[in-house]
Amino acid sequence: MQLFAVQAHTNNLSAQRDYYHRQLGLPIVSETDDLCRLQIGASTLTWLASDVPLAGAYHFAFTIPENQLAAGVDWVQQRSAILAKDGQTRFHFAQWNADATYFRDADGNILEIIARHNLANATTAAFGPASLLNLSEVGLPSGDVLGLADRLTSTLGIPDWLGRDAQFTTMGDEAGLLILVPMGRSWLPTTQPALPLPLTLHALTGTAGEGHWPDLPYHVFTE
Repeated sequence: MQLFAVQAHTNNLSAQRDYYHRQLGLPIVSETDDLCRLQIGASTLTWLASDVPLAGAYHFAFTIPENQLAAGVDWVQQRSAILAKDGQTRFHFAQWNADATYFRDADGNILEIIARHNLANATTAAFGPASLLNLSEVGLPSGDVLGLADRLTSTLGIPDWLGRDAQFTTMGDEAGLLILVPMGRSWLPTTQPALPLPLTLHALTGTAGEGHWPDLPYHVFTE
């Protein structure tokens, strides 16, 4: 599943624009007084200005070449503080065959670079903005993880990946994952509670569909 376009909200569009464009070096696709759309490899991330106070933090992950976590960490450290948990800044996920590190953007959203070793994307190129290959994960907190998983499958045909659990469920595949967690669960590696924030997602699954539920601020399109 390819996560090819995500729209999220911010109370400080100027700071978010500068962080992603100036600090991370990501190209701007388009911008107005109310939005900034950035290219992240095969995906776009659009920040929309909001006058409504936003509580909580988004979680987004970016796929990087599977052999470049160390280079990616060095690159991020020059631009953002790396987040740690119990002194650990690099996280190995054995079941996923992946390694990751975390940092924050200007709004305090929790970002992640992840090297998925099952993907054949190794490279000898120097690490830079183009090494963020695509949006890899989008966090979707809710009051009912299994219920949201059922909706995503029944409405949009999105399968779960590696099983379902009420505390942590992944939907999609290694190319693009939706991370379903209960509200209040801490986003790794922080104590930041996961809370639903308005988000629009376009994913390439091979099946056209649209999902929007009154109790959640998510709008999901597939094609």
